[in-house]
Amino acid sequence: MRPGDLVAGRFVLEAQAGTGGMGEVYRATDLQRGAPVAVKLLRAASGADAPRFLREARLLEGLEHPGIVRHVAHGSLPSGALYLAMEWLEGEDLSRRLGRGPLGVDEGVEVARCVAEALGAAHARGVVHRDLKPSNVFLVGEGSRDVRLLDFGVAWAGGTRMTQSGVVIGTPAYMAPEQARSEDVVDARADVFALGCLLFECLTGEPAFGGDHFMSILAKVLFADPPRLRDVRSDVPEPIAALCARMLSKRPDARPRDGREAAEALLAIQRGEHAPASAHGPAPSRPGALTATERRSVAVLLIGAIDAAAFADVATEIATVPSQLVEEASAWGARVEPLPGGAAVLTMAGQGAATDLAWQAARVALALRRQTPDRPMALALGWSAAAGRMRLLRDAIDRAARLISARGPAGPGDARPIAIDEGLVGLIDARFDVREHEERFFLVGERSSAGGGRTLLGKPTPCVGRDGELRMLEAAFEACVDEPSARAVLVIAPPGVGKSRLAQEFLRRVAERAPRASTWTGRGDPLRAGSPYGLLAGAIQGACGIVEGDALAARRDKVLARVARRVPEAERPRTAAFVGELIGAPFPDGESSLLRAARRDARIMAEQVQRAFLALVRAACAEGPVVLVLEDLHWGDPETMRLVDAALRHLADEPLFVLALARPEVTVLFPRLWAERSVHELRLKDLGKKACERLARLALGEGVPQETLDRIVALADGNGFYLEELIRAAAEGRGEALPETVVAMVQSRLDALGPEARLLLRAASVFGEACWASGVEALVGAPARDGLAILAGAELLVRRPASRFPGEEEFGFRHALLRQGAYAMLGDEDRALGHRLAGRWLEERGEADPLVLAEHLDKGGERARASRYWLRAAEIAHRSGDVEAALSRLDRGLAGEAPADVELGLRCELAVEDPWGALQRVQAALDAALRVDDARGAGAIRILLGTVLWTLGATARAEEVLGCVPGPDEEYGAWSSYRPFVRVHVALVRGDLDGARRLAEALIVSGRARSHSPHEGRGRWLLAEVLGRAGELDRADRELDAALGLLPGADRTDRPGVIAARAELRLRQGRAAEALAAIEETLAPVQAMGGACGLFQGARIRLAHVACLDAVGRRGAAEAALAAARDRLLRIAGTIPDPAYRKSFLEEVPENRTTLALARERLGDAPERA
Repeated sequence: MRPGDLVAGRFVLEAQAGTGGMGEVYRATDLQRGAPVAVKLLRAASGADAPRFLREARLLEGLEHPGIVRHVAHGSLPSGALYLAMEWLEGEDLSRRLGRGPLGVDEGVEVARCVAEALGAAHARGVVHRDLKPSNVFLVGEGSRDVRLLDFGVAWAGGTRMTQSGVVIGTPAYMAPEQARSEDVVDARADVFALGCLLFECLTGEPAFGGDHFMSILAKVLFADPPRLRDVRSDVPEPIAALCARMLSKRPDARPRDGREAAEALLAIQRGEHAPASAHGPAPSRPGALTATERRSVAVLLIGAIDAAAFADVATEIATVPSQLVEEASAWGARVEPLPGGAAVLTMAGQGAATDLAWQAARVALALRRQTPDRPMALALGWSAAAGRMRLLRDAIDRAARLISARGPAGPGDARPIAIDEGLVGLIDARFDVREHEERFFLVGERSSAGGGRTLLGKPTPCVGRDGELRMLEAAFEACVDEPSARAVLVIAPPGVGKSRLAQEFLRRVAERAPRASTWTGRGDPLRAGSPYGLLAGAIQGACGIVEGDALAARRDKVLARVARRVPEAERPRTAAFVGELIGAPFPDGESSLLRAARRDARIMAEQVQRAFLALVRAACAEGPVVLVLEDLHWGDPETMRLVDAALRHLADEPLFVLALARPEVTVLFPRLWAERSVHELRLKDLGKKACERLARLALGEGVPQETLDRIVALADGNGFYLEELIRAAAEGRGEALPETVVAMVQSRLDALGPEARLLLRAASVFGEACWASGVEALVGAPARDGLAILAGAELLVRRPASRFPGEEEFGFRHALLRQGAYAMLGDEDRALGHRLAGRWLEERGEADPLVLAEHLDKGGERARASRYWLRAAEIAHRSGDVEAALSRLDRGLAGEAPADVELGLRCELAVEDPWGALQRVQAALDAALRVDDARGAGAIRILLGTVLWTLGATARAEEVLGCVPGPDEEYGAWSSYRPFVRVHVALVRGDLDGARRLAEALIVSGRARSHSPHEGRGRWLLAEVLGRAGELDRADRELDAALGLLPGADRTDRPGVIAARAELRLRQGRAAEALAAIEETLAPVQAMGGACGLFQGARIRLAHVACLDAVGRRGAAEAALAAARDRLLRIAGTIPDPAYRKSFLEEVPENRTTLALARERLGDAPERA
């Protein structure tokens, strides 16, 4: 079709307005009504698009609401094309508007309410939109009050079904979980979920469920909560944030039931009322104390789609995940959710050591890889912070999605390797074959034994600090071989201390010194703990050469081959049959009455399995020493323990060496283990400091700074796993942050405590390295002193002899890692609440450090209160001369919700040391105010913008900006005196003394009328400047005294300039000594502020100081002060990248120009201007 064509004898096409998934859209004129219309054309009336096109037309025809685009006509054309005519809309869709940034809070809520009302009208007619998103919402004209809902092409009407179960309809980032799963019941509450996504994006500019990959988006919709709205945008009122959270609930019955109920809730908020409760009750109120919620490690495994294009369409079939894959994953404790195209996302929650979850996840991934060798897979570790359901998985899902397309080295049988998150490497590489390829890591398989090579940063590492333990193991093995006699050593230590590393080094030495020795390795598994013979079966499978994936016939053949090597021929059939029973390779019982009887009688089976096991081990010992390694014995089973006990008893004269590795709980799980046999118990201690430093130096190189080594050694605290992970972090330049792997392992120790003890530790961790009993009580809302005393007795906390707060009992964490681990267990909501409560408690106790209070209140979401402390912290940084820290803290303060007076002080401080940065920030603030139509805010910010421009010497531009501010100055509160202040100084430079006097006197009158002494004081300072220029020195002196009496003693903005003016006046009066005394009385605190001498005429006090020193004959001191003043100006100028502004700052600001000219004259050089 072309412009000018007539459609259906009624619509004249004018111009193509756009194209879409189902055709083209034209602007046209309706000849019947003489009005513009939008005509959508679908060229082919056949195919999958035609029914949807017709459905949209028919649904629109039956929907009449101001918020739904109006239907005009629809039908078919002689060419077979279909058309749909709708009202023409001028404006833009919401997606385009959000491309320029988020909406104001009021505007965003209004848009959401209008959309909700339109949805409510559709829902009342039984219509569910199913594809609500910003591009399907149109803003008519300007503003947010005229909104249209578009595109009902995939809508569902009661009684009709265009799609079948198993087909996903909609756009992933806006789908409700039940819609993403293609459940049978997808009703109006799915649209409410999408409305919550829309409201979130309107207010933040970010999608609630974002991501670079469709898999990650869908996985987040199914498993992860969105960020808390107020965490992303702090000025959103709590009622709006709470309603948005309700709309985004994973449970449909927790959301408003339809668009009408959502619209009522939004309208109530707009009116300042409480949102009406849903049928399921109001959202829970925020607790006043920390909860039992804890963050827990969670593994995320993504399995890619069969066809990557499966994610590209709005309607995509969810392929059924093979039942055997689901069964396998479920057996390992994983939760499986299917995604389009046969993809799937699996999550696994962990208890206990982080390594346990990591190993479990790796084994699940490898088990599923055997079923789907060609599908892409990616594994990442994340966090969950709610009991009973998955939350806070966003980062892990994103990391896994980014890895899903990575290609690495082929695994066994040319299977595609599994991409893994870097954080998993340190947790699993002792047990699994992990390979690096093109800066990515891949899981290839599980190591066959504990004796595999161990590397750190790609280098083989020695086993340090275990010489005594190795000597003991070697002596026991030598006695086992020389006599010969069966021996056993039980190595006990908590996770990470180095049991596996010790075993690896021992087995390496055995391989060198006893090449005829064979090693059989069995590993415990937390999910199979207690399963009969589970621990021993793996060792015998390895001895027989059986690998995962071997068919039953192959497993039988390998058992027969192993038995045939040394077992007497007459015993081979029976031995093989019962070894097969032990390892899960059953033989047929047709020719064995004994096997048939054993399968009916557990006693016979146990006797025959033991007999077969002993025969197999005896035969192996005839070939050479046998080292039976049992890793993670604490996850073993009684049947394995019984068979090993029998071997130690019945094969006492054979060279059998049992090396068992276990955590301390093994003595509780299996008391008196092998107590009547020759067993040596070896309890590993922490590594010594010298051993830790040696390993760190070997891995990082001789050039590593000693302070880095000291930090690593101190944090590792003798734990071998911590040590290696800290070394990796140092090598990768991760700074002071602890590796997540270390934090996760520390949490394993805390898991052994009761829930009340963990709660106390989490509360204590909020305060930092030190905490106070009553402070912890304020956070948990209950007595805590006895519990803290118990934790101190357990050496987790240390009771300190003196307290920073008199009368308060102070505790500290025994080790920084314990504090980090406890803190990491806090959920996001508890963390914010904890910091808020801690900040209030510290305020009440008189905490003197503003930086501590600012951090607590900022992290607690109380950014307005925090801003005052950021300002004080910036002042302290100035006093210490740390300009960078001062600017950083000022930025933090400006990022919050600072009250007007505090924001004024912050921006003034910022402008002193960083005028260019201040200009950029103020301009950004003005742009934001203009976007949300905040006229008063824009006027106030223009005043500040003009002032900053004046400090940069851009006088003409400053006057232009100040001239654009509407209304009288008094309308702008704390800002109201800035415009007359700048105008007085501009008038003085131009010699307009009368104009300057009128402005100064008007400011005095205004300040007095409003009882605002700082404004009156500023006016009197200005009047003194005018009087001084006019030669009325005595009156000027009186006005300056009055100004100083009216200005606050701690004022940073005006007092330095007033003091400089009075010193200049004293010089003109011939009172040089008095002038110098007056200025030096103030100069020390001014310099202690880091050199900040006020926003207005910041270099003036330094120039006055030089003049005073000259006047009393201290020329050398004057030149030193002049050099410092010049260098400071040039340093600030060097931060201004714009050449024009840099030039105006140095040449158009009078005191700056004078300082540089005097420096050239007096110091004999002209430094380059950066």
